[in-house]
Amino acid sequence: MSRFTPDFLEELRRRAPIVDVVGRKVALKQRGRGDWWGLSPFVAEKTPSFHVLEEQGFYKCFSSQKSGDVVGFVMETEGLSFPEAVESLAREAGLPLPAADPQAAEKAQRRAGAHEALARAQLWFADQLKGPDGAE
Repeated sequence: MSRFTPDFLEELRRRAPIVDVVGRKVALKQRGRGDWWGLSPFVAEKTPSFHVLEEQGFYKCFSSQKSGDVVGFVMETEGLSFPEAVESLAREAGLPLPAADPQAAEKAQRRAGAHEALARAQLWFADQLKGPDGAE
């Protein structure tokens, strides 16, 4: 189970509105209720193709085809992982982070071991399907 529950992420999105977060990096102009446009932060352009829908809480860049929510925007523009972006936004919003699950590291390690075993089994079976000369 993820450290960040859906309820926590929803509260984070509520406390860190996408227009405010994007507006720190992109000069946005409102073109209707909750409809914001600006120049893409991902590619150089002269005509705005970066769209933010405030009520839905997501962005879409028509130049780069990137899209996402406020967490995804922070990940893309600041080069952060998902947990790092969530932690950064939570700090800014004054939202206390949920306590880390003490068993999470153990679960992740077991999951990684299972993935490794499956990958090795897949290679072994792929080799078994090949004939003695290496052809299938």
